[in-house]
Amino acid sequence: MGKQAISYYPQNADWYIDTVNHPNNKQIQALASYGLLNDTKNGFYQPNKVVDRAQAEKLFAILTGEKVGLMAATTGAFTRAELSQYIVQIYDVPKLEKVTLTDVPVNHQNYSAIQSVVSLKIVSKNPDGTFKPNQPVTKAEMAAALSQAISIYWYKDTVTHWARDEISYLKRRNLVSGISATKFGPNQPITRAQAAVLIDRALKIKVDPVKKLSFTDVKPTDPAYASISKVVQLGLIEKTQAFEPNKPMKRKEIALLFSRGLDLKPGEKPIVFKDVKTNSKYYESIQALASTRVISTNGPFNPENDLTRAQFASILAKLLQK
Repeated sequence: MGKQAISYYPQNADWYIDTVNHPNNKQIQALASYGLLNDTKNGFYQPNKVVDRAQAEKLFAILTGEKVGLMAATTGAFTRAELSQYIVQIYDVPKLEKVTLTDVPVNHQNYSAIQSVVSLKIVSKNPDGTFKPNQPVTKAEMAAALSQAISIYWYKDTVTHWARDEISYLKRRNLVSGISATKFGPNQPITRAQAAVLIDRALKIKVDPVKKLSFTDVKPTDPAYASISKVVQLGLIEKTQAFEPNKPMKRKEIALLFSRGLDLKPGEKPIVFKDVKTNSKYYESIQALASTRVISTNGPFNPENDLTRAQFASILAKLLQK
């Protein structure tokens, strides 16, 4: 039966013959669906096999797109302490110290990282209150930890996206919401209502009182009502007869939003965009945004193009980190 299963195993399947009844099967399949597992053989994942440091470095390189290089040694088994340190580094996990681990003293070199990942239940402690920092990590344990970290800090549809880290930066700070609990919709256009909510959260806009809107298409019961009112009052989004909350925002409008919201100023030397005329009412805002270098200044600006949710998140995250 085993040989027959191997014979018919699909070449690009996201499931494994030897993990179907494994406690960490769900997490293993999740990583496989992200394209992060490439060390299987004939449909077998070998979940209880110990991960060595070379394999760990290779997996984290696939995950981050670059060599991480946190390990002092490159051979031997990958330990639970090292796994904790890698996760803290890659996901920028906040410092938390909420658990008691009898075998991880305060002076342990990985104490802070271990405390953080256990506090967030990314890596589990043992029932007897120990962590066993030097214990080798199995492939199943690695998959479980990474899958849990991804669910906390990344959206499922941004794991391999170019703007993943910027979106994660905003997600960790509760500045951004997905289109669902697990998806961000990075390639969807950002709407006027969504942009209003994000900039309101990021800038913590305080307007007293929040004025009643006269738009015919925005009701006080709408979730974005308060944010829309704030950005309109401050002139961050131009006021028209209708707000059109579900209409995609254009790049020129985003330039106006960011330049006024963050009080950006044009640089001393103008940046030339062949598709932006100097007499355009958006010219100064576009110059101000471009001078921050958080967007490409090579080629056209494409002022009439819609901006995607990923592009908006990327600009916002970079500006907040300046």
